[in-house]
Amino acid sequence: MIAGEPYDPADAQIAADRVAARGLCDRLAATPIGDAAARQRLLAQLLGRDTDAVVTVPFHCDYGYNIHLGRKVYFNVDCVVLDVAPVRIGDHTLFGPAVQIYTALHPMEAAERRRGLESAAPVTIGADVWVGGGAIICPGVTIGDGAVIGAGSVVTRDVPAGMFAAGNPARVLRAAAATTMENPQAMNRIDTVAAWHRVLADKNPDGLDRLLADDAVFHSPVVHRPQVGKALTKAYLSAAFGVFGDPSFRYVRQIVGERDALLEFELQIDGIHINGVDLIRWNDAGRIVDFKVMLRPLKAVNLVHQHMAAMLQAQAANPKA
Repeated sequence: MIAGEPYDPADAQIAADRVAARGLCDRLAATPIGDAAARQRLLAQLLGRDTDAVVTVPFHCDYGYNIHLGRKVYFNVDCVVLDVAPVRIGDHTLFGPAVQIYTALHPMEAAERRRGLESAAPVTIGADVWVGGGAIICPGVTIGDGAVIGAGSVVTRDVPAGMFAAGNPARVLRAAAATTMENPQAMNRIDTVAAWHRVLADKNPDGLDRLLADDAVFHSPVVHRPQVGKALTKAYLSAAFGVFGDPSFRYVRQIVGERDALLEFELQIDGIHINGVDLIRWNDAGRIVDFKVMLRPLKAVNLVHQHMAAMLQAQAANPKA
């Protein structure tokens, strides 16, 4: 198992180890927050060695004894470590809420999966790494010292030391120093694509106030003239929340650069299949300066034109709605 060879997870000893680890995780979660000594004793039992790590419960792992922590490691709430193979984490490394670290692997072929055998690949995370909330670290990945992983990223490849990586799949975007406390202004930078996804999911026009730059420009697929300024851009995007709010809406592809992104989407409106692209560009602070929407086929453009006109008219008639 630890060596990466196929193994049977139903093996009696392996299964007993998992049960023991989950029992210790449950006890850790049930221990009062003020009883630090008891919590550290349980954590030492779980890991098989003393540690000064701070682990905020709930915390979940498969075995515990395959997790090797350096000094002053911090796990925020709801982290998961599937430590079938060794997971090594360096000093002063921080994990946001709901970070997941996977070492377990399953065969790609369905017939092989039915046999019940699994394998694993180790994960190594260096010292002084910051992993943002909701990130997933996949089997076999190595993250170098001082790297920063953006919230919600899916890390499938190695990240070199001192670099900032983000996205799904994560890719290196720039040096991490520009994203850390060495540059206080950067600490206030918006993660533009993640923020856009949140605003869209909430369908909350007020969320656009912080996301849009004052000089934002919106390019509508149904209006020839660009809509210049934050107020007009917000008005058109707010109307789009209503038009594209159908449950069938989903992004099917995302390409993110340093200052821009392409997000391809699909949905159905009135039985018509719509395929489109959002082209987003932002400034140094992460605020959107240019938002362009492109649609196909032609009948989709005509349909959206009708619906957008109705939504904008409704906004004009009831601006506080």
